[in-house]
Amino acid sequence: MAFDKAKIENLVAEVRKAGLEVDLSPAGASTESLLEVESKLGVTLPDDFKTFLREYGNIHVSGSYIAGVFNDDLTEESEGTVIFETLRFREDSRTDPRPSFLVLSCEGNEWYMGIDTKDGRVLGYDALSQEFTEQYTDFFEYLKSFLIDLV
Repeated sequence: MAFDKAKIENLVAEVRKAGLEVDLSPAGASTESLLEVESKLGVTLPDDFKTFLREYGNIHVSGSYIAGVFNDDLTEESEGTVIFETLRFREDSRTDPRPSFLVLSCEGNEWYMGIDTKDGRVLGYDALSQEFTEQYTDFFEYLKSFLIDLV
């Protein structure tokens, strides 16, 4: 499904209306930053995730987040950035069965949500069973669900 900025803006407004704090990066990611993310992680980003990164950079809502790029600054490789979270996952995983998997969020070191850059599906990864399961057909569906589930 194509990225629908108006729908996302409406959902963000509803989340804020529900009294939750929504933090969006003040600056989205530049084309140069997106190319650097792809280079550092060895992948090609799916179009809808690229659009999210260009428009918003990342999103944090009351302790939950979707990893991205902070203020178009790739030197900021800390918790909550797609580079940091993905590299940490790759280092911590007992196996790395899917190098095309980028971490979008995690709960401890047990459950990860991420995007498979080969086909754009959003997958869950259970570190205990070391199994991937499809959660959403694309990033836009995941983003909508992430916001809807908060209100």
